[in-house]
Amino acid sequence: MVFVVYGSNISMNNGNLHLNRKSILSFHDYSSFHTYNNSNIIGHTPGLWDRIIEQEEDHNQTTPFTLNSSFNWFCLSKGDRIEFYSSIVRMNNKLTISSGSDLLWDGIYLYDSFFNDFIEEQECDYNVLQGDISGIRYIYLDNSFLDLNNAEIHNTQQVFAHNFSELQMHKSEYHNNVEGIHIADMSRMWIWESEIYNNGYGVIVEHSPNIMNRIWNTDIHHNNDVGLQIIQSSVLIGSTTLRDNLKGYIDFSSNQNIIWGGDIMDNAFVDVAFRREYYPAFAIHHDTLLRPGIGKISDNNTSWLMMALGYSDKRVNTGVAIVDTTNASRFYPSMAIYDFNDPMPSFIKEKYEYAIDQIIFENYEDAMLAMKEVVELDPSSEYARLAISYLPSLQVNLGTDPDDLLSFFGSIQEESIEIDILEARAATNLNNANFEDAIGDLDYIIIQPEDTIRSLFAELKREYAKWKLQQNTGSRSLVSENITASTAEYLQKRHDILNQIFNLSKKDDNKEEERLPEITHLAAQNYPNPFNPETTINFSLPNSGNVRIEIFNIRGQKIRTLFNESMNAGHHQVIWNGTDDFGRNVSSGIYFYRINAGGESLTRRMLLLK
Repeated sequence: MVFVVYGSNISMNNGNLHLNRKSILSFHDYSSFHTYNNSNIIGHTPGLWDRIIEQEEDHNQTTPFTLNSSFNWFCLSKGDRIEFYSSIVRMNNKLTISSGSDLLWDGIYLYDSFFNDFIEEQECDYNVLQGDISGIRYIYLDNSFLDLNNAEIHNTQQVFAHNFSELQMHKSEYHNNVEGIHIADMSRMWIWESEIYNNGYGVIVEHSPNIMNRIWNTDIHHNNDVGLQIIQSSVLIGSTTLRDNLKGYIDFSSNQNIIWGGDIMDNAFVDVAFRREYYPAFAIHHDTLLRPGIGKISDNNTSWLMMALGYSDKRVNTGVAIVDTTNASRFYPSMAIYDFNDPMPSFIKEKYEYAIDQIIFENYEDAMLAMKEVVELDPSSEYARLAISYLPSLQVNLGTDPDDLLSFFGSIQEESIEIDILEARAATNLNNANFEDAIGDLDYIIIQPEDTIRSLFAELKREYAKWKLQQNTGSRSLVSENITASTAEYLQKRHDILNQIFNLSKKDDNKEEERLPEITHLAAQNYPNPFNPETTINFSLPNSGNVRIEIFNIRGQKIRTLFNESMNAGHHQVIWNGTDDFGRNVSSGIYFYRINAGGESLTRRMLLLK
């Protein structure tokens, strides 16, 4: 039975709402649903759900990667549920939501519910969920806002927010749920003064670059897997405790995230794991306490305090953090790569720390200007490299033109940070749905032989870009050979890559044991881009054969045959100096280069600025 409400308001005061036999209450077109006083909502009938991909059980709990999420499930038929389409929900703190059976009914679903003007006219808080909530499968947000305020959420499947949604959680408890809170796909969250415990995991933030993501004064503890896992996202963690989880803090982003006070302690497998290039920024003048993990992992009794993943030569600086250094064996790959003292003061360090402070206090425009100044002052410095990693997220927060930031990246002439710039370019393109350009940047990083783990992180982002490209276009494109066909294919590849990263990290830090990335397809990227007066086109061939590289202007006219010869399989490069076939300098603007080799064709865009 489906009950549909259009453009109307429904209130329930001291009432009982029973849903059974696949009852659906569906609000549309600026409708609203309010509950008051001791109201109860009771569901009975679950929908029919199927897992998209099967996962292997990790009985030994040796992997720091959690894949469980609503991404993995597909609803074959709906059960009891309440849906809001461009509508408002407000349920007060005396509400009880529960199940009238031993099964979880579908739950609360919000779609496209972001309407501030309508809310102001109603003179009410919007999309607020309070009270005691249990017995449902999902609290689900798709391009919607929800405030979980003074709520207790327990014995459910999951809270899941994606597709530009916003979740706020204040003075709430989230416990004994099958899975944790999952924020994904350009969404943002603000969790503060809450407690998250005894769940499948605590919080996962994935592909959410908004620096507004904050976890503040919150206790995340005793979860069966990770406490907080961040993948290609920006999060500020302040005065928060991550303790007694299987894993504490896992960060696989190509940007620094900020830890400002709080404790990370007593997590069984690892307390803090991160990409070696982008270790956390422990904020100035606030103590962060790290203590050794405890517990047994598989058949050995070791656990890690800090894990820096990757084979780069970058050192890890823990800054002002208070770190227990009594046991050197708890640092991966070895304690020798860590610096436990705050670096000596310098002008560029002070400028960088000033930018971090501006991020903490939400002065994003000042932060952007300061980070750019750090890069311009000394592009070869460690602070410049880290500053570059913040710029894509700051651009998202400020809503500025991404082409301006891409032009800034193109103006940086420093070979030592070329890959860092490409990662930042890729992040900027991903954040702004320029998925084809992001794939081009990531292809070049993937084929670099210096660091297999860094290549795998790039591959992880490329698979996401391919998946989003298919979702957005639904058709083939210039990079049609790279399109991921389905969500199931993306999830399986994501799962496999994360496991590869961990399996490589378990080895000793010995490059001779590392298998170099295999070239499986034609890949190319030019650098710098934008450029003046010349740019280098780097490309990789899976097989030997004739290679033809041509340059086209924005009207599709061929202006230069740059290369037309036979080449061996492997990595190569050619230089274009901004001239046509007659040696004449071309004007500023957008150009394309097309590579034809071995039956494959690849087209990439570049920008000449004079």
